[in-house]
Amino acid sequence: MHTMKPFDYGLVEKLASDGVPVMTLEEHSSVGGLGSCAAEAVARCGKPARLERVSLRDEFSHLVGGHRHQREKAGLLCPPDLAELGWV
Repeated sequence: MHTMKPFDYGLVEKLASDGVPVMTLEEHSSVGGLGSCAAEAVARCGKPARLERVSLRDEFSHLVGGHRHQREKAGLLCPPDLAELGWV
């Protein structure tokens, strides 16, 4: 998904209903962002579904440095370690 709006709730609900795991990856807090929208869609599907939200912790960052440095220190380098998350 390349944009937040319009968020395709129907697609995420269908994927979750079909048993497809849903993962979001954000370079900021997932509170109020893509992770929250995905969580709402998964909850609406009414079936048990796997959801993983990878994002920054919801706290002030004291990191100083460039974009890559900050992503590395926050554990947000792509691709995420799927084995560490228990997905493989």
